[in-house]
Amino acid sequence: MAGRVRAASMEGIAAYSLSARFAELTATMPGIVVELVSERHLINLTKHEPDISVSFVPPQGPRLSVRRVGDFRLAPFASKSYLIRRGGPDTRTDLQDHDFVYHVDDLIAIEPAHWLSEIRKPTDVVFRSTSMAAQQKAVAAGAGIGLLPLFSAKTNPALVPVLPDAVVVRRDLYLGVHEDIGCVGRVRAVTRFLTSLFTDEAGHLNEF
Repeated sequence: MAGRVRAASMEGIAAYSLSARFAELTATMPGIVVELVSERHLINLTKHEPDISVSFVPPQGPRLSVRRVGDFRLAPFASKSYLIRRGGPDTRTDLQDHDFVYHVDDLIAIEPAHWLSEIRKPTDVVFRSTSMAAQQKAVAAGAGIGLLPLFSAKTNPALVPVLPDAVVVRRDLYLGVHEDIGCVGRVRAVTRFLTSLFTDEAGHLNEF
């Protein structure tokens, strides 16, 4: 099997989960070239913009094959320097007294990305970014508390979980492909790889 397969996903999943794993895929199937596209909006599978979509929102459109392949957990994280300076919250209510790092509200293109609203009203936000990587770096630098996916936060030893047992936010992961190309060998190989990946890494995506 050989050729290009374009996969689209959100920035966080693409940068902190898929990029390294696709390197493993190309090592075993060197004829396949994966193009990983990261966007903060849903890319249109029906227009064949990507071949495959990985998202926490199921893509919509005619003749799409979409299935849930797993989920991931988010939790509040802060830096050690922030917790020394401000003290850690003991309860969810205490979160109201802390500074937060979050998305740019009016630029959130997908409703499920409003995950901070599930634990508090995002009023005391001291830094905003459309980039999850930028948010994570700001949290690690001590700007405030951020609600981050476990799979990304665990890559930075400067980050400390805050109230991990009291705050549980989850998002499903959906794999989508258009029926016109789902049977193509190289596309089928990548979809099989991704399905196995999310099954094998369920613990990594959901545990500290």
